[in-house]
Amino acid sequence: MKATNHNFALVGPKLAENMSSKTDDDCLCYIIPEPNIIAFKTANEMYMHNTIRKLKNGKAASSDKIPLSIIKDVMYLITKPWIIIFNSSLMNGVFPYIWTIARITHNFKSGATKDVNNYKPVSVISVFSRTLVRIVHASCMSPLGQIN
Repeated sequence: MKATNHNFALVGPKLAENMSSKTDDDCLCYIIPEPNIIAFKTANEMYMHNTIRKLKNGKAASSDKIPLSIIKDVMYLITKPWIIIFNSSLMNGVFPYIWTIARITHNFKSGATKDVNNYKPVSVISVFSRTLVRIVHASCMSPLGQIN
């Protein structure tokens, strides 16, 4: 386990070594900044319930150790406070820090099980994070940010 964790920790620096950075890359000159261009439609109860129902059962719990089955069981009790938190997060552009914490696990790909390069890292994020990500995605991909 320690060898796998060590190997995963080196993935980023190894990738960075193989990348070249161009200081003369002038592509940013074509981007015109527009303040307040992204607007998210606020989530509602029906959308929250549908989003939670669509999450796949049996997924591993994240670092908060709250399984999806419990969230689904209490969905109607927590929806209103959850919507307040989500909409506040979207309006203020602040993602709660606790939801950024992921539990990293390793999945075997193929080959020798003793070779750490035969495992891929998987980030397990909380149900709250997954739901907010789906809301943002739906808002960005729908015309005029409408989510239903």
